[in-house]
Amino acid sequence: TAWFVAKSVAAPLDLLHALLLMPPVMLAATIPVSIGGWGVRESAAVMAFTYSGLPPGDGLLVSTLLGIATFIAGLPGGLVWLAMQRKDMQRKDMGRKDMERKDMERRDKPPSVAQFDDLTAH
Repeated sequence: TAWFVAKSVAAPLDLLHALLLMPPVMLAATIPVSIGGWGVRESAAVMAFTYSGLPPGDGLLVSTLLGIATFIAGLPGGLVWLAMQRKDMQRKDMGRKDMERKDMERRDKPPSVAQFDDLTAH
């Protein structure tokens, strides 16, 4: 993906350099010191590009565009996750309201022997 991003902005990154430089860059981005690897990935890409004799500005550009592309690719999954969380919260809220309704119905009825037995069993 980094090679395609580099080609889209005319960065002089050939396929071999992409295959050798980007795995350590992406590995560095997984270090849990930032949100989503932002900053760490860019710094590692600048260092990797500089080390290999490529322009550091191109490393920054390729890494930033790669981060944006990754974010955009993950956005649909994030939206699905949020929708499922919302649905789960609504389901829990409906269950709570249902229990409250049942409690109100129980309070309105005179206690029977069975209900009394249930209360004293604990």
